[in-house]
Amino acid sequence: MDRRDAPGIGVDAVDRTELPDSFARTWFSTSERRLLQDYRWPIAAGWAAKEAAFKACNEGESFRPGCLQIVDVDADGCRVHYEAQRMADVHVDVIDDAIIAIARARRQAQRTSPVADRLVELIRSQVGLAASAQAYGHSSFQLLTGARRLAPNG
Repeated sequence: MDRRDAPGIGVDAVDRTELPDSFARTWFSTSERRLLQDYRWPIAAGWAAKEAAFKACNEGESFRPGCLQIVDVDADGCRVHYEAQRMADVHVDVIDDAIIAIARARRQAQRTSPVADRLVELIRSQVGLAASAQAYGHSSFQLLTGARRLAPNG
């Protein structure tokens, strides 16, 4: 199987912090900033979406944020176009102080593959598991492996 035929999945995590306006103006078009603002998304969420989309879509080229364009935003995520013929559907989650973006790549006229869909669902479930673990004072490793938390005295 040629790499270009394989389902592209990309994941990125960023701190949930406000980025300066100069960063937003440099790396996001006016229409992208408007979309993010309309849905009350911080610029950091848009950045995570672009990073995840690049990881899912690229074929070995260097990262060029200007080649990525957020074209649609909804409550669960966004669609990012990468260059002329590639795009990614990106799911965005906010967990505590982190923004997690999971992208699934496809060509413009192509449907996503069942394998890619399953991988994205698996990653999303692990992100949710990690958030649940933190809420109850466990690490995601402990929940995934069944390991018990050791008492302070052994």
